[in-house]
Amino acid sequence: MYQNMIKYESSTFINNLIMIFKYMEVIMAEMTHNRQIVEFTKMQATGNDFIIIENVPEGLYIRTLMKRVCDRHFGIGADGAMVLLKHGNNPIEMLFYNQDGSEANMCGNGLRCFALYAHTKGIVKDRKFTVQTPAGFYNVEVVEEYGLQTNDIQNIVHIDMGYPESTQEDSDSFVDDIMSKDGADEIKAAGELFGFVQMGVPHAIMIVDTMNDDVLKEKGRKLEKHSAFFKGTNINFVKIDSENFIHIWTWERGAGHTLSCGTGACACVWALYQQGKVGNDVTIVVPGGILKVKITDDGIHLSGSAVFIGTGEIFI
Repeated sequence: MYQNMIKYESSTFINNLIMIFKYMEVIMAEMTHNRQIVEFTKMQATGNDFIIIENVPEGLYIRTLMKRVCDRHFGIGADGAMVLLKHGNNPIEMLFYNQDGSEANMCGNGLRCFALYAHTKGIVKDRKFTVQTPAGFYNVEVVEEYGLQTNDIQNIVHIDMGYPESTQEDSDSFVDDIMSKDGADEIKAAGELFGFVQMGVPHAIMIVDTMNDDVLKEKGRKLEKHSAFFKGTNINFVKIDSENFIHIWTWERGAGHTLSCGTGACACVWALYQQGKVGNDVTIVVPGGILKVKITDDGIHLSGSAVFIGTGEIFI
């Protein structure tokens, strides 16, 4: 009798498992019904991680797509996402989207990943080429050389960033205007507002003695959408170590606390250089690694590594 009971219970257990697997298949079929598959590549540049998509299916609202893939809980997870557009013999184009789905005209770290992707995939054969963005055209160069932080050979991307859209006079006038308005005390509490530079995207530069994650999140979140900054701004907290060495912590508009910001590094060095606080060749330590910014007669030049993380598909 006991043997029969064991056989019956075993049979029931197996049947229940079969029913569960069939039910899961039905659920998966329903989940994927009428949904499209989008191929993606994930990369990072000094800890700033991005999704790159070449082919966006027709009928998809792109800002919703970008927000979905960047979600770290319900998507792939990234600080931002890019779409690569081809225009025949003309330069390839990079469209950039923040983590919240909003558009941005430019992203320095994103462009480094974008450039390495385009060259590695054979979309662009030359190591030196031009990329179109909503902020303008940028010359890039993909090289293999010793890393800025390690002794191993890495993919380093150099970008000719040009000049800021704002002048030093614009910055000084803007800072003076902001600090004379209501809400200035909240800005002062975060540090010294040293400058405001438009480097494809807006950057407020705050001078600090030190910084930690909790303070960065508290002050960055408040200042990003402060009424003084039209349409919000990126917030860069800068500690000057020497004329050739600085630390930067960034709270990015539309993405929050990130480990690095390329346009922010350029904006900070430019503002500090204009006031004689640093030289024209500066090493920047960010939470995600090392960046180099050099100022020449041709403008601002950004250098840093770019790394492939992986590829995959996502249901949309």
